[in-house]
Amino acid sequence: MPETYQEVQHFYARQMRALDEGQVADWARTFEQDGVFDANGLP
Repeated sequence: MPETYQEVQHFYARQMRALDEGQVADWARTFEQDGVFDANGLP
């Protein structure tokens, strides 16, 4: 179980780093092909 937690933390860190650095294509690839990102605070 600790390995899974660590894997999730590393995944999240890589995902957020890509978004923060403007690597939108890399970030988008972290979702399933039919995934949807919806931010209710943004137009």
